[in-house]
Amino acid sequence: VRLSLISNNGELFETEQEVAGLEAATLTAITFTDLPLTPGTIYEITVSLTRDDDEEENDSIQFRFIVNPDG
Repeated sequence: VRLSLISNNGELFETEQEVAGLEAATLTAITFTDLPLTPGTIYEITVSLTRDDDEEENDSIQFRFIVNPDG
């Protein structure tokens, strides 16, 4: 699984984690620690599979968020 994090000032952070044995129609939880987040900054995060899949349209999720300036 690949995580891409880009801030509104253009800083890009990428990391990957291996997930063993993820089969169709199953769920798992993954934790990415130590993300370089700065209070008051807007981020766009994308998490996606790094292997080929029959249904590529559901292989990633993307959303935007802001880190509270007060911590």
